[in-house]
Amino acid sequence: MALLPTIKKIQRSDLGNDVPLWIEGILSYVNQFTEEIYSALNRNITIPENVKGQIKVLEFRTTGQYIQQQEFAEQTFLNTLGKRMQVLFVGNIVNDAKPNYIYENSTVSWNDNGNGTVTVRYISGLEDDENYRITLLGF
Repeated sequence: MALLPTIKKIQRSDLGNDVPLWIEGILSYVNQFTEEIYSALNRNITIPENVKGQIKVLEFRTTGQYIQQQEFAEQTFLNTLGKRMQVLFVGNIVNDAKPNYIYENSTVSWNDNGNGTVTVRYISGLEDDENYRITLLGF
């Protein structure tokens, strides 16, 4: 991504000699808006501060029959969005026994229960009888 240009404030003198004094009040709002947008776009946008989303970390152990029988102990957590969750992404997957292993193609089967909770029914792509710490991102 290209870097943003340096911030340049618009001064009354930039608009010419015959600009009325009241324009300075408008320019102060324009300049403040420009600085805030610049700051947000210059790598200062975060999920918790700028997007109505929820980050949830689940810690659990898969069963010995996880792969063969698709056994999975459902995980329920509190939905803090203030509305029904529409999307739930699988983020970082950590297995302490294999810290450098990269898990690919993991998906989550889940449901917003409509009572302020979300239930994770199954997460694919894991291994039998292992401890996991999985980060989920919900919108």
